[in-house]
Amino acid sequence: MEPEFTSPALQEHALFTDTLEELEEYLMNVLAVKKDAKGSPIPDPTKTKLPFDRNKVIELLDRLLVPLFDHVSSARQRQLAWNLTSLDQLAKEIGYLDPAKIKASGLSEQRINDISTSVEQHVQSEVVSAYCLCPTNPIFTA
Repeated sequence: MEPEFTSPALQEHALFTDTLEELEEYLMNVLAVKKDAKGSPIPDPTKTKLPFDRNKVIELLDRLLVPLFDHVSSARQRQLAWNLTSLDQLAKEIGYLDPAKIKASGLSEQRINDISTSVEQHVQSEVVSAYCLCPTNPIFTA
């Protein structure tokens, strides 16, 4: 994201996003799935399932461990410093999206649309990641 939207959380996310995406790509190759137009995993008949490599998953999870722990710990410390509950924090963050505040930011309508598209794609990819990693997901038994 652009500098106008930097925060410690965004900087922390940057430390583990690539590894998380690599894990997702690996699992999608193991399962021989691809993303449909909405980003949901579907079987890909052009792919051959890769053999599952336990050590590869462990290596990726090890790379995620420290940055994820630091991120969660840091977020919790910020929350405690502000003396906010999770709902208070959510309300505070949603307040950033107040239309008057967005207009006052001076961003062009095109820039706002670009940011909206980027956020939507990110959220969809996070949902797909969580969906792919869920052991009750039907693609694990396919």
